[in-house]
Amino acid sequence: MELAERNRPSDWYCDRADCDGLPHDRWTWNHARGKQRPPDGDWFIWLLMTGRGFGKTRCGAEWLLNKARDYQSDYACVAPTWRDVRLVCAQGPSGLLEFMWDDELADYNKGSGDITLRNGSIIHLASADQPDRLRGYNLAGAWGDEFAAWRYPAAYDEGLIPSLRIGPQPQLCLTTTPKLTKLMLRIVTRGKNPDDSAVVLTTGSMWDNKANLSDLAMDELRRSYAGTRIGRAELEGELIEDVDGAVTTLDVIDEHRIRDNKDVPDLVRIVVAIDPAVTAGEDSDATGIVVVGKGVDGHGYVLADYTVKGATPKQWAKKAAAAYRLWEADRIIGEVNNGGDLIAFTIHTVDPRLPSQSVRATRGKRVRAEPVSALYDLGRIHHVGAFADLETQLCTWTPEDPESPDNLDALVWGCYALGLAVGGDWASLFAPQRDSHARVEDQKALPAPRPGSWANVYSKGKKDRRALTRGDKDDTG
Repeated sequence: MELAERNRPSDWYCDRADCDGLPHDRWTWNHARGKQRPPDGDWFIWLLMTGRGFGKTRCGAEWLLNKARDYQSDYACVAPTWRDVRLVCAQGPSGLLEFMWDDELADYNKGSGDITLRNGSIIHLASADQPDRLRGYNLAGAWGDEFAAWRYPAAYDEGLIPSLRIGPQPQLCLTTTPKLTKLMLRIVTRGKNPDDSAVVLTTGSMWDNKANLSDLAMDELRRSYAGTRIGRAELEGELIEDVDGAVTTLDVIDEHRIRDNKDVPDLVRIVVAIDPAVTAGEDSDATGIVVVGKGVDGHGYVLADYTVKGATPKQWAKKAAAAYRLWEADRIIGEVNNGGDLIAFTIHTVDPRLPSQSVRATRGKRVRAEPVSALYDLGRIHHVGAFADLETQLCTWTPEDPESPDNLDALVWGCYALGLAVGGDWASLFAPQRDSHARVEDQKALPAPRPGSWANVYSKGKKDRRALTRGDKDDTG
């Protein structure tokens, strides 16, 4: 049977609820396994949290299409970025367009991201990086892909959930590979609670879909990652909540988190800390860019995380310069171990007036992070808002992790520059470099405390705010 002939609801879901997805009876092709079927019952959220290769993208696409066919209304498909929702969820090999009937598509407007079905239903494509774009929708259903990678919880809490309010049964399907964030933990905890029938949690691993995957690839992945933390999360689909040796935990971060800008005390100093990547490309490390302030109480306040991946030195330097101006920072701090004098040179190529200081690490990442871990334990570090990627690194990174914790490293540099450490000999961990590029007046005494009500940062500096919110590879500035 040709693919176009098979793309009917009854042909993806067979008549066996516990099916293994292999051919049987009139379903002479591989089709939905039991765990790929929508759960029974009157649920509101279906969280499909699995390892890679499970087939969750097709699950989301098939489920949303069936919703749109059954009831003429508006629906949404949301992914971490606009590129993801367009190229993976809509146009990808397991996306919405692939599994529509031949005569079902009325229009696909690539510019607006609207997919219109013949029955009048519209599926709006949206990026979780733009939470405000979701506010105006009235939806009967939505599919959120790679939910754990959404950078802004507001896309869920303030955008998507309030929009699901029309139709006989508005529902949300979330498909994702596990990644530790506060929002993920909240949904998973509800899914594990037998008394909360509104959230259904389905888990699965790559091995569940072995009939549709390469044996050679699976053997290599098993040899490389079986039993490792990466393998448990990326292949087995396990959400690792507590990691021995991590800097801190989400409970500790949340206990001391500041949710209202008015609660931030006067700040005596603010720095923009950079952990630079020395190459630019999809496989390169990210460049950590974190804004940290020191309060009159001696505590540290994490104000922003502008970490960027795949950016050229000029691109990340422009982001750092924009952050410096937007937050009225006192200095830009950067590591020179990998890039020599790269930071000072690049920053001053973008703006020669910006004061910068380089530091060189003399000890390993674990030792450098220990004073910061103590600060969290003592409640002396406060996150002003939520920073999903940074918090994931703080709660999951260990020295055995092959990935570079760029956000975390930048935070460490910021804490060092502000003199936040209590106990320990920070001077033995870092070697400050001569600050030859900074202006003389910027090397004098610290400025007077600035008012804690710095919320006006959001209503000024339009150019700098645009530079900090554009795509990672944009030549911002």
